[in-house]
This record gives sequence, C-alpha cells and structure tokens, in this order.
Amino acid sequence: MNEESDVTFHFRVNFGNWVAVNSDVCGVWWSEVTCHSIPFEDGKPFDLHISVLDSEYQTFAFPSLPPPTAPINSKEKLGHQQS
Repeated sequence: MNEESDVTFHFRVNFGNWVAVNSDVCGVWWSEVTCHSIPFEDGKPFDLHISVLDSEYQTFAFPSLPPPTAPINSKEKLGHQQS
C-alpha cells in the first residue's frame, strides 16, 4: 500500500435490512456495494473485523458469542478429550 495514498473505507449497517460498503480514493467515491444477507440483529452484539490489505479491504462480521459460563480447557476447545 502506498503510504501517500488517500483512501477512506465506509461501512454502514441498516439493522435487519442490509450492509453497504464503499470507498473514497483520492476524493472520488466508488460505487456502493450492498449485501442483504447479514448476521446483524438490532440490539444484539456482534464482532466486526476489518483487514486492510495492499489492494483491498476485507470485512468479516458475525454474532458475538456469549462468554463461557466455566473455564474452557484449550484441549477441550479443540475437540480433544483430556485423559
């Protein structure tokens, strides 16, 4: 990625309907892209991860998992039984 670049990434959620994303590159907004298959629910927590790569942004969104009610052993978490 060019350290001198001027890029803005826009991510907008309309809960229960759609997600829209687009970018402004050097003062010019690109076409907005919408997705109607979204994991968001109004009032529910979610995790959003945005990766900034050399030539693109990647977004990953999914519902947040509730915290565990008891400590989890890493071997159990991977599906292995501890002897």
